[in-house]
Amino acid sequence: MKKYFLAGLLGFVLIWPLSLESKQLFVQMSFALMHEGYVEDSWHMTTDYYNYSSVKGKRTSPGMDITLEFIYQFHPNFSLAIGTGYISRMLNGSSGLFSSSEEGDSYKEFSLSPELRSEINPFYLSCIFSFPVIGGVKANFIGGIGYYIGNIKCTADKLEIKSGYLLHLAGLFKSNAHSLGFHAGAGVDFDLSLNLFLSVEALYRVVNFREFKTKLIPFSGSAFYFAASAEEMENLVAADSTFLYELQFFGEEDVGDIDYRISNFSYSGFSFRAGLKFKF
Repeated sequence: MKKYFLAGLLGFVLIWPLSLESKQLFVQMSFALMHEGYVEDSWHMTTDYYNYSSVKGKRTSPGMDITLEFIYQFHPNFSLAIGTGYISRMLNGSSGLFSSSEEGDSYKEFSLSPELRSEINPFYLSCIFSFPVIGGVKANFIGGIGYYIGNIKCTADKLEIKSGYLLHLAGLFKSNAHSLGFHAGAGVDFDLSLNLFLSVEALYRVVNFREFKTKLIPFSGSAFYFAASAEEMENLVAADSTFLYELQFFGEEDVGDIDYRISNFSYSGFSFRAGLKFKF
């Protein structure tokens, strides 16, 4: 009985007739530099020709996060917001270190470091609880859900040959991706004029892309042998999560192929953003 009473009381507060001053529309444009994000990945080989180890990928420069939101304040303390945006982020996958000491074979040692670039369009729905702090300053607590649609692709496979020579031909892959995400945080609005506010926010976002269906990126170079090898590469790649495939092109059959796969491309972490909010 108590829980029904509390639910009814909350509903009564939210639908109570309000003065026109409490019903307001805002448009907010924000910008942030993304420092968060990581890749969960793995390397696979079709033979045991190479000894293998991996190290965590190097940190990259910050990504870009642009947001446009429409905010409807239906209560002096409560608002609903819908929004969209654009996220661009590059992350480095783990570096695979490979070496061979086969008898009668010259010693070979090299490393591969995939670079992964993404472009994401999110769609947000948020609930905002606000209250005045001091004159011209308002605090906001934010929580909501988002749907993220984008494209992730392997743009480069940085190769470092320490000895010997590479026996493989590289194929880079891309995939569309989508995921639900959640966000929560807090912010402050500073009243700059009658209808203009400076908004500063800190949000924690949970977004993980775990399902992929990759396709080979067409090769634009001049290597005459790649066109024939591309079809072979696509036929050999069985995993939908392959973003880099090193097809054996030289050497004995026991050299085999190298397959780089991603199990999670994550944007989870804090985002600090600032923007302007316009009241209509």
